[in-house]
Amino acid sequence: MKLFVSLMTIILLSVFVSSCGKSPQEDHSYESQAIQEQLKGTMNLNKLDLNVELTWLKGPFGDPAFESSFLMIVRDNKGEIKSLDPKYHFYINAWMPSMGHGSAYDGDTEQSSTGVYLHRDLYFNMPGDWEVYIDVYEGEELIDSTKLRIDL
Repeated sequence: MKLFVSLMTIILLSVFVSSCGKSPQEDHSYESQAIQEQLKGTMNLNKLDLNVELTWLKGPFGDPAFESSFLMIVRDNKGEIKSLDPKYHFYINAWMPSMGHGSAYDGDTEQSSTGVYLHRDLYFNMPGDWEVYIDVYEGEELIDSTKLRIDL
């Protein structure tokens, strides 16, 4: 009986010790780094003659439990940082074409300084192929749009 209890104790301790540390749900840095490598570049808002550089601050994560957020830097065709005309505003939304649905929550965009915009609280529902649309509106009218394709 003592041998059985000793064996069970060893098995339970080894299971406990091997499960300690960060779980994959806690540490998404490995996937985030790989995804960020594929996301380098600039998108064009052709009608407004502006470029948008996107830099991920958190994520992107293919898990609705984790917030994804990014900075957008807007530049004109001369490369100078420039804010959107005050009559315009960004609207960001994510769409998963293979599944036919959007994200759990698209988040909010706010201007943090001249030509620099923070988008936070974007929650992707699951891993897979996504399109992140960066739209510029004047009131309810779509003025310009660009999209980023990512595979989470």
